[in-house]
Amino acid sequence: KQWYQRRVREAFKALKNLRRDMPVEISHDYQLKLVPTTFIDQNKRKTETYQCTYGYQNFILASPRGVLPPSIIFRYEISPMEIKYQYVRKPLYHLLTMNCAIIGGVVTVAGLIDKILFNTHELIRQKVLIGKLS
Repeated sequence: KQWYQRRVREAFKALKNLRRDMPVEISHDYQLKLVPTTFIDQNKRKTETYQCTYGYQNFILASPRGVLPPSIIFRYEISPMEIKYQYVRKPLYHLLTMNCAIIGGVVTVAGLIDKILFNTHELIRQKVLIGKLS
């Protein structure tokens, strides 16, 4: 299967492992955040879905007269921004350019090392010729 199909399936499992075996007087508060998501594969097929994140909190509602009946609260927010996953293949010239850059860097560093070694050798040779090397 395509990589985006696995991600789409996983996006809908956010509330899967939530515990539901709690005392009766507990209230539940769910905060859901939905982000529109588009997957575009190599063949330009578009799959539109939502990624979901959630927060959960349970509590007991109390008042001066005692415990209030339990409640369930759903709060949701749909993001105004969209996430877009797109398969993009790098062109062949990108590979050629990167290889030329690497080869050019190696040649430059080798040239610098050669120049340093040659100049050092020449300096030592000149000092030996004039007798100033001690």
